[in-house]
Amino acid sequence: MIADDKVYGREQVEDPLLVELINSPELIRLKSISQYGLPPELYHKEGFSRYEHSVGVLILLRRLGADLKERAAGLVHDASHTAFSHVVDWVVGDPAREDYQDRTFLEFLKKSSLKGIFDRYSINYKEIGNLGNFSLLERELPELCADRFDYTVREMLGFESRDVIERIVGNVQNENGLMVFKSRGVAELFSAGFMECQEEHWGGDEAKARYHIFSEAIRLAIRRRYICFEDLMGTDMEVVAKLEASQDDSILASLGLLRGGFKIERAAENEGIFLLKKYRHIDPLVSVNGSLKNLSEISEEYARHLSFSKLENEKRKRVLIKPIN
Repeated sequence: MIADDKVYGREQVEDPLLVELINSPELIRLKSISQYGLPPELYHKEGFSRYEHSVGVLILLRRLGADLKERAAGLVHDASHTAFSHVVDWVVGDPAREDYQDRTFLEFLKKSSLKGIFDRYSINYKEIGNLGNFSLLERELPELCADRFDYTVREMLGFESRDVIERIVGNVQNENGLMVFKSRGVAELFSAGFMECQEEHWGGDEAKARYHIFSEAIRLAIRRRYICFEDLMGTDMEVVAKLEASQDDSILASLGLLRGGFKIERAAENEGIFLLKKYRHIDPLVSVNGSLKNLSEISEEYARHLSFSKLENEKRKRVLIKPIN
């Protein structure tokens, strides 16, 4: 089959295991799960699906020379995401960690059709379910990995030129199972883009406010039994339809706020809410004269920016969310 990807272009996927995984119900479902959490009609940015990201990770891993198991793990690594992705961490998890999907991944594989596919190819699903086995695919922050790289450059397409994206994609390589940049300049380009995504989007007040509003609506819908938690294993718009069908004034007001817009104001100490979300930062490895250095070790400017960003993230502020009249 041919994968036609926005970032990497056309790629032939020939291995039968990978083709089966791509055509599985679990992967097909990801076409209807937004990477950004909320579907476009309830969000302030046009995004992309978890499916697009997953296939992108597969292509990237192939180009980095990953073996078949790691490519398969990359393809299915997001399959356990609920509807609305990390919004669920605001409902039942920890918004500052956003790790609900990671914690449930192995159990999800065990109960899914993916396990049967892996069984047929004599691959132990538990090996796939431990993403720590795959150093190109997943690394702890602030290290670079295929997962983190793909969702960043995929978002950077919205504010960077195609030439810049192609320079970044063409500058990464596999060194002993680690994803590294060949040059400092391109590492700085990527890291500046990552920082922009974090400061202007992922960790921005608008995104945090939307996550808060929508998670409150989901929590209320579960409490009033309009939906159950298992419904979140459907698609984004299937759950939105159930929220709308509830005809609950509070839930409809939340959806109206997300669609109609709102303003965010600083609040006094005794009012408003704190908005907390996972802080993401990157400090990629760069190949320098045969050795590997973190970008912050060889770029004073980036080290300063990274330090400032961390300090800004630690500041806690109360806000009020008000509808636009």
